[in-house]
Amino acid sequence: MRFSSALAGEFRKARTLPTLTLTTALSAFLMLAFCLLDSSSARATFVEGSAHFLPGADPAEIGLHGFASLALFPIIAAVLIASSEHSGGQITTSALSVPRRGQLVLAKLVISATASAGLGILMALMVTISYQSRLVEFSVFATGDAGRHVIGLGLGIMYWVFLGLISTCAAVVFRSQTAVLAVLVIVSFAGLPLMGIGKVFEYLPTNAGPTMFMGMDSAYMAIPPTIGPAGAAGVLLAWTAAALLAALLVFARRDIGSRQLTIE
Repeated sequence: MRFSSALAGEFRKARTLPTLTLTTALSAFLMLAFCLLDSSSARATFVEGSAHFLPGADPAEIGLHGFASLALFPIIAAVLIASSEHSGGQITTSALSVPRRGQLVLAKLVISATASAGLGILMALMVTISYQSRLVEFSVFATGDAGRHVIGLGLGIMYWVFLGLISTCAAVVFRSQTAVLAVLVIVSFAGLPLMGIGKVFEYLPTNAGPTMFMGMDSAYMAIPPTIGPAGAAGVLLAWTAAALLAALLVFARRDIGSRQLTIE
């Protein structure tokens, strides 16, 4: 089977998955609510001179912390894409339809990356519209600093894509939807507090990723990291490569009732 056929099949499965549709719709609603509510503090900080002024706050970085705070959304979508077939036993049919198991894993990863990128792009649009429109003369468009803001948004989208790929690979390896979601949700929320225990935790993907677009001295980083944006990108890439290798190796060797028909 050609890879394009495997990809088309995975796309059809994802499109007809009720939980994925519901997750995407709910994520979009919550992202919008977050941006609308949080952007009011940005106006108070820059326009109204509020007492809650955030030292070192940068208009080009305003709203980018949303990619770190809402990283749960691409994680959930990515896990659903990979783990939905295991709960109902459909993975056996998929493996029979796509004898080259590596193609099946890669097709799921393409769908995951597409879904994560879609959510990321939507988040970027919401951030730009809701935050920058309230900053008036302090906005990046008024100050001519839009380029740096766009780069930050692009890195935020890339973070979500890598996080989606890692989550999909974890779901392929461990199969249990509940266990994988529980661990990844805990990591996404407990990442920053863990940095207070030891600097080694800054190498977690959910800690290294935000450093790419928020920087080392961001006003939103309660515990400044010691690795720079380039190093953080390398860490995230290493996590993604390791997860991809593990998923391909484990899935290729897994007995799911179709090995007798697998073309070696």
